[in-house]
Amino acid sequence: MFLEAIILGSVLLWSPPDGKAPDGYIVYAGEGSRAYESSIDVGLDTTFVLDGYFLDGRVFFLSVTAYNRYGESSFANEVVYLVSSIGDDGLVSTIKRMRLYPNPFNSETSIKAESRSKVEIFNVLGRKLRTMIIEKGKTTLDMRNMSSGIYLFRFQVIGSKQWCVMRGIKI
Repeated sequence: MFLEAIILGSVLLWSPPDGKAPDGYIVYAGEGSRAYESSIDVGLDTTFVLDGYFLDGRVFFLSVTAYNRYGESSFANEVVYLVSSIGDDGLVSTIKRMRLYPNPFNSETSIKAESRSKVEIFNVLGRKLRTMIIEKGKTTLDMRNMSSGIYLFRFQVIGSKQWCVMRGIKI
């Protein structure tokens, strides 16, 4: 059995394995890569809503297995869930009024920051694609080399342990 997992927004999704239908799935989570501290049997569901299970300001590593009466499959690919609070107005509540606009975007997007910050861009599989330092004010990001899809922008104020994540959509 081979499973592939992805995260879209705050939902972990995976496709059923080829071959025999499993009796259920188990979602594993932890704060270290392949160091899972908890598991949840989700039955035959192939989605799991992550909201409410994890603490703000943390990174969690997740994977899924399928099981049947003969045992458990190997782990699916590992995905990373970056937890943050984002207000309804699109502003990140944990860092001084940082904004990503326009969002959705096409060839470029801008970041408005009130402090010098580090920005990391991840795809939905949790792979880090870019890291950069931005200065206070408006910074324009060239996104022409990136394919259409959902990206996670992790912001951290330089000299602070405080960070947050915003979702950006390239069309």
